[in-house]
Amino acid sequence: PNTDPVMDTDAVHAIEHLGATYLRNDPQWKDRVLYFGPMGCRTGFYLLLAGSYESRDVLPLVDGMFRFIAGYEGEIPGASAKDCGNYLDMNLPMARYHAEKYIREVLDHPARDRLSYPDLHQGGFAMFYNSEEMERRAVLDAAARVCAAARTAPKARGIDNIHTAVLTDADKDAVAETMERMGNALGADFFLRDAGNVRTAQVLVLIGIEEGQRGLGEICGYCHFKNCAECRENRGVCAYDPIDVGIALGSAAATAADLRMDSRILFSAGRAAKEMGLLGETVGQVFGLPLSVSGKSPFFDRKRKA
Repeated sequence: PNTDPVMDTDAVHAIEHLGATYLRNDPQWKDRVLYFGPMGCRTGFYLLLAGSYESRDVLPLVDGMFRFIAGYEGEIPGASAKDCGNYLDMNLPMARYHAEKYIREVLDHPARDRLSYPDLHQGGFAMFYNSEEMERRAVLDAAARVCAAARTAPKARGIDNIHTAVLTDADKDAVAETMERMGNALGADFFLRDAGNVRTAQVLVLIGIEEGQRGLGEICGYCHFKNCAECRENRGVCAYDPIDVGIALGSAAATAADLRMDSRILFSAGRAAKEMGLLGETVGQVFGLPLSVSGKSPFFDRKRKA
């Protein structure tokens, strides 16, 4: 408290949902959990349990909860309009970041003095953040905002078929490996060049669109079929699919630029992600937007790899 940068509300909100999910399903503690939620100051959380316990008694429960959050993938439980009054205010990458940080700095070293609040008036601990840690935090936060920009971008007839995901570390590198394999198989050397960009970037944002007609019928014809039904029967692509995903990509890239992130839209990364089925089988067009923080953008002065 008063030494650490506070958590953003979207990360706090995601931790609350994931933590509550874990606590409600813990076989030993679920019947004793009364409440789990954030402090108003956004520096921590309250955990209320029925009974009388020392900190060391609940340490395994807290440890398990934060490791669950740090490793969580997929949709956040309860992140829907039916279950949550502000379900769009969620940031899973930053929730995982804070959980990993708490594990690394506190739970992996459960010393006696860490089981109670430090007395800041008697030389309590402060924190030092190096550039690598702060830049990683910045790029994860930027990735969440980039996804939000894609979500709120204008769409034909207001029909939202956009899908997004954020990949880091091994998941990101797995896409790069697929790009390299496809590049060699197809003789597309720019896949190999782009794979190097994906490996260098700290984060890879995927933006895709679930293909489907907009229902304009014969008054449109931009797909070169008579109407939407004929387009669908012939496995055609609605003309508004590439338009909508293009607008979403433009909004996402502009947001990255506003946040001073280096980025580049990569067809190759999206094509590899589609090959891997990362956004699901129904998503027909996928593009990658790697985000990087470094002294020089890795997306310039690029040379194709032979």
